[in-house]
Amino acid sequence: MNEGDYLKTKEKIHHKCMMLIGEQIDRLTKQLSDLQDAKNNETKSSAGDKYETGRAMIHNQENLIDSQLVTSKRLLNELLQIDPFKKQDVVTTGSLVILHNGIFYISAGLGAVMVDEQRYFALSLKSPLGVAIRNKKSGEPYHFQDKDFIILNVL
Repeated sequence: MNEGDYLKTKEKIHHKCMMLIGEQIDRLTKQLSDLQDAKNNETKSSAGDKYETGRAMIHNQENLIDSQLVTSKRLLNELLQIDPFKKQDVVTTGSLVILHNGIFYISAGLGAVMVDEQRYFALSLKSPLGVAIRNKKSGEPYHFQDKDFIILNVL
């Protein structure tokens, strides 16, 4: 691939990441709505402890999903701050980085993302690999997991 193709691919990866986070937010929002319905429909029976236990379990699930929703919204906000059309010279948020073991989109830690039948990795700068390659340029060495590597390209 030439540089122009990589920049188009970076835009596609960015769009895919936005789509994945949007779907995750929709799914979590629906789960919260379903839990609220379940809590509202919970009927108090003669076994009061069972009623209270059921409501407590629903409340715990709500807290867990709320936490996941906050995280997903934070990731979406981070993605919205990225200009996928901007070419980067150093590894920073929004860079497409080609390493010996794959192509990484420095954005949000979403893991593997499939675009045009090719696997890329959405990686946070806060991850261990992100920290190792932060602010590096094409051709520069980096040290990761007791091994030395070279950054092949930064776009």
